[in-house]
Amino acid sequence: MTDTEEFIRAVYRMTDGDVLDVEGWRGAFTEDGVFTVAGGSETFTGDEVVHAVSRMATVLPDIHREVLRVHVAGDVVVAETLTTGTHLGPFRTPAGPIAPTGVRISVPSADFIHLRDGKIALWHTYVMQNLWYAQLGVHYDFAAAMEASAATG
Repeated sequence: MTDTEEFIRAVYRMTDGDVLDVEGWRGAFTEDGVFTVAGGSETFTGDEVVHAVSRMATVLPDIHREVLRVHVAGDVVVAETLTTGTHLGPFRTPAGPIAPTGVRISVPSADFIHLRDGKIALWHTYVMQNLWYAQLGVHYDFAAAMEASAATG
């Protein structure tokens, strides 16, 4: 295992609910580091990066990210993970929060991490949100979307 892979695995461990080291997480990023959640249109910059992990720990207090694979190519790291946890806090959505369900979720994701001088400069996470929502019992209303589209189009 390379030093870079060890570093990335340690950073993931900082985000687990039983550890939740937000200071360590912040310290792993460059001063101007950026964390984005693709599909959720969320971007956290600088000191805001701690909000990404602390908010998820509120939604899933027992959150754990199992690192399945890590691929290192110079200053770029690609990681495949599986996020698990129990939905015990409000989960923010564009339509409002989903009240805690007590449901245990298991959601895959892929992360693209760009390093600069041994720290994280940019972290893009791509989470399978459709699976997450389905596990919480939220299903897309395609009929309503089609009606809305027909009404505006």
